[in-house]
Amino acid sequence: MGRIMNSDYGYVYGRVSGMMKHLIDPARMEAIQSSPTPQAFLSHIHDTVYSKWFEDARPQFLWIDGESAVYTHLKDTLDLLASASPEKAAEQFRTLFQMPWDIQDVKSLLHSVHDNLGSGETGILVEGFGVHGFDFWVDLNEKHGKSMDSLVEALPPMFKKMLEPKLQEYSESKNIRLLEDALDKGMVDLWISALEGGFREYAGMRIDRYNLTCIARHLFMQSEFNSTLLRGGLFFTKDLIRVFKKTGFEEIRHLLSQTPYHDAFASMPSGVDTDLIAFEENLERTGHAYIAGKALNQPISEYSLLHYACLKEVEARRLAVAVSLLEPGIEVVS
Repeated sequence: MGRIMNSDYGYVYGRVSGMMKHLIDPARMEAIQSSPTPQAFLSHIHDTVYSKWFEDARPQFLWIDGESAVYTHLKDTLDLLASASPEKAAEQFRTLFQMPWDIQDVKSLLHSVHDNLGSGETGILVEGFGVHGFDFWVDLNEKHGKSMDSLVEALPPMFKKMLEPKLQEYSESKNIRLLEDALDKGMVDLWISALEGGFREYAGMRIDRYNLTCIARHLFMQSEFNSTLLRGGLFFTKDLIRVFKKTGFEEIRHLLSQTPYHDAFASMPSGVDTDLIAFEENLERTGHAYIAGKALNQPISEYSLLHYACLKEVEARRLAVAVSLLEPGIEVVS
C-alpha cells in the first residue's frame, strides 16, 4: 500500500524534515548529560540549535539559567511549528502541546492566592512556556491576584469556564485540589472533544500513559487501588480498568497483549521489583514509536508534526534534567 499524503501539510512537512536534522544525536546527548561542570555542558551545547539561547547563561548559575534557556527554545520551536501548520491543525497542536504549560501556570497563580502571597509575588512561580508568555501571567497576577474570585474572573475564558463551577465549593472548603482537578479534567475533556485524527490519537496515548502509570505505582506500593483514572484513552479502556481491579496484574498483561503497551507490561516485574522510572520511559517510547510508525506511512500529515514535537519534548526534558543536576557554586574558570 502506498504512503498517504495530505497536501495541507506540505509546508510544515518541509520544515519538520529540515528540523529533524538538528536534533541532538545520542552520542552528543550522552556527553551533555554526563557533563561534570557548567563549562563542560556549555562546550557540548555550543554548536547545537540551543547555543543561541545559552548566550546569556551564567556558568555559575547555569542550573537556574539553563532550564529557562532550554524551555524557551522549546516554546519558540512549538510556536514555529504551530504557525507553519494549517489553521485547524495549529489550534489542535497548541491544545495538545502548549496548553499543559498554561494549565501549570494557572495552577501557580491559584496557589499564590490560596497561600496569601498577594499580587506581584508570583513572577518566579510562573514559567510562561505555553501559549501565553511569562509577562502575560505576571501582569494578570499583579492586576487581579488579590482574591480567588478576581483572579478566576480575569483568566482567559477557557480556564475561567473550567474553574467557575468549583469556586463556591472551594470558598467553603479551601481545598485547592478542587481547582487543580477541575483544570486537569477540563484539559482532558477538551482533548477528547476538540482533537481529531492523529492529534486525538496522541492525546489518547498520553491519557493511557497516565492511567497505566497509576496502575504500575499501585503494583509497586502493593496498596489498595484508589487512583482516579481518566477516560478517553486510546487503547486502555474503562473495561480494562474494571477487569484489572478484579483480577490483577497477570490478567492486565493478557488484556494488553493486542495493544502497543504489551511489551512495556510484559517486561515489567510485578510488585516491589518494579522500576517505575524505567517503566514510565518505556511507556513513553511505546507511544512515540506508534506515532513514528504512522509518520512513516503518512509522512505529509499531522503525524510527522507530532513525531518531531514528541522528539523535541524529550530532548528538552533531558537537557533540563542535565542542567539542573550541575552542582551549584562551582567557580568559573576563564
